[in-house]
Amino acid sequence: MILTLIKLKRVRLGGTLILLCACGGVLATEKCTDDASATLMRQAVTAENQGRNSVAVAAYEELLRRDIGFEVNLAPRLVNLYSRMQQPAKTLSWARRVASRHPQPAAYLAGIYAQLEQHRDAALLLCQALQKKPDSQQRFTLLWQLAEAQNALDEKHSAIKTLILAQMTANDADRRQRCERRIATLRKQITATQISAQPQAETVQQEDQP
Repeated sequence: MILTLIKLKRVRLGGTLILLCACGGVLATEKCTDDASATLMRQAVTAENQGRNSVAVAAYEELLRRDIGFEVNLAPRLVNLYSRMQQPAKTLSWARRVASRHPQPAAYLAGIYAQLEQHRDAALLLCQALQKKPDSQQRFTLLWQLAEAQNALDEKHSAIKTLILAQMTANDADRRQRCERRIATLRKQITATQISAQPQAETVQQEDQP
């Protein structure tokens, strides 16, 4: 079998080696000595690809009950599935387990909060992470995410201040330019909001006149 230009993830189920494509499909299995687990994995991935989220979740969690060693590969899938199913508590529960092994746990978890539209929690988490004085690369990521959370909370002035800090932290021209473009966009949005609010304010003033 020739494999080219396909990003693979190897998942071992007992004596079974299952190759997962980046898109989530089962590419191949080798030397199946745990037929039940291999079959369960194929069923789970097929259900996930078909959008049968609850079926996929049940299968993945059954695999984890059989062997917790599968968690490294399956936990991120469960995060995505529970998010699609709009179950924030279970999404965050699995996300915290993923974050415990993630190289940037706060950035990852804040991204999940943002995905769930829990922007206040994301901002709080990011502020806490920034207080720990991360290196410049991690600091830039955290500041960028914080600015996006502040913007989502309609705190555009705070977002601009955060982006200025990110711009100062950036160690390459591309990131600095990225910040500059985002700042310009937010300033335009602030100006547009102020202009649209002026006629309403004038109308209120006229109505208040005797």
